[in-house]
Amino acid sequence: MISRKKDISKLLFQKFLFLQYPLQKQKQWVFLFLLFFIILVIVPNWIILKSTETEILKNIVEIKKSETGIILGAAVYGNKYASPIVLDRIITAANLYKAGKVRNLLISGDHRQKYYNEVRVIKNLLLARNIPEKDIMLDHSGFSTYESIFRAKNVFGVKDAVIITQSFHLPRAVFLAQRQGMDAQGFCADRRVYRNNLWYIFREYLARVKDFFYVDVFRHIEL
Repeated sequence: MISRKKDISKLLFQKFLFLQYPLQKQKQWVFLFLLFFIILVIVPNWIILKSTETEILKNIVEIKKSETGIILGAAVYGNKYASPIVLDRIITAANLYKAGKVRNLLISGDHRQKYYNEVRVIKNLLLARNIPEKDIMLDHSGFSTYESIFRAKNVFGVKDAVIITQSFHLPRAVFLAQRQGMDAQGFCADRRVYRNNLWYIFREYLARVKDFFYVDVFRHIEL
């Protein structure tokens, strides 16, 4: 019985790796797999990175004046405390506003649960940095990067903006804004090396693929 299970496992393993096929056929499968990987993963990432590279800036002096700074939400704790990533976005946004680079700020984040409110935490920390409440707009339905950008354009009427988030996130955010017809720049909010940074980069690599096909291939227009 044990021997039979081993034989079945070995057979399944060989099928998974195409080892049951002749060597020439195995090479063909490997080639097709690599071709599929390049088309599905590498090409969308390359398009997004190349199409946005000139609009992603790290020096505040290079930022042209825009109407709105869009702060994309991320993890907060206990409806009081911001994660390091969010805190750096807040500091960066406040610096942009005080430098006269944006006239107002739009906070877009997740508030789908009563006891989880990214928008309120970010707003309170902006107020603590003397940003006038009248110049802060709130979007409580920014459940994803796509939704935040879509709603910025189609709900809040933002036409030109500086998107404020970390460098690993900016290419996709700016790409989505461009596809919405916005005049968008991206300003890097990196102020430290983040824990789990490699995971964020890997996750973003896959997220670019998702949003590329969502917007450019399937031509998704409305939520």
